[in-house]
Amino acid sequence: MKKQRGFTLIELLVVIAIIAILAAILFPVFAQAREAARKTSCLSNMKQIGNAEVMYMQDYDGSIHELIPGGVANRAGLVGEPSMWMGCLQPYIKNTQVFRCSSSVIPQVDITFAGRTTCSIGMNSYLGMYFNYYNPDGAANVPDRPVTEPLIQYPAETVFICDAFDRTVGTTTPRGYWIDPGYGKGVRFGLSDRHREGTNVAFIDGHAKWYKTNSLLSQMSIDSSGQKYIEMANYNAAGVIWDVDAANPHTAPGKWPSSCCR
Repeated sequence: MKKQRGFTLIELLVVIAIIAILAAILFPVFAQAREAARKTSCLSNMKQIGNAEVMYMQDYDGSIHELIPGGVANRAGLVGEPSMWMGCLQPYIKNTQVFRCSSSVIPQVDITFAGRTTCSIGMNSYLGMYFNYYNPDGAANVPDRPVTEPLIQYPAETVFICDAFDRTVGTTTPRGYWIDPGYGKGVRFGLSDRHREGTNVAFIDGHAKWYKTNSLLSQMSIDSSGQKYIEMANYNAAGVIWDVDAANPHTAPGKWPSSCCR
């Protein structure tokens, strides 16, 4: 009988090494493809939310809802009030999971006031009544008032929502239901760069787009305090507008630098 010859140890090691090399090459490619799909899914959700906001404003005389409904009247979270800003849009969407980013570490979103730590898509706080506290003239006792269409001169550039930071750091839980660009990224109330160092953004006119996160931020705004930091946030490389009451590159070109980030 003819004796059959098996693989030698060296041959087996060579095959294993080749498989390992191929895996090292292909796995990152698969991961990038998966993240690209998640980014696209998140962007689609944001566009849906943005269109819902357009319909809401049409139904409410061009006004944007509160960030936390009932907050101005000290009724935030009370029974009978809509559940966060997301609840205001439910009649137009009828889906809660559209408010979850596909790449978020939080598996499921709860759009109620009690579940606000589960959010991963945040509303621009500078548009929300009560939170929109920028006072360019320094006058005392400026009354709360909603942001309305006449105040929004550049709807295609004014941020409505974007990816919010959604991770618990130590004992600090996330508050991804609202965004303040003056906080920066990777921190509570800040932006998230989970889409390959990028952030999905939806604008007041309803369209949505992906940006490199750093391009949306101002280092001077992050480093500063006081009312002016809000105005500084309007000066960024992406050219987006965060606060409609403050100066921006259209109304006051070059007033602040637009560089970010350290």
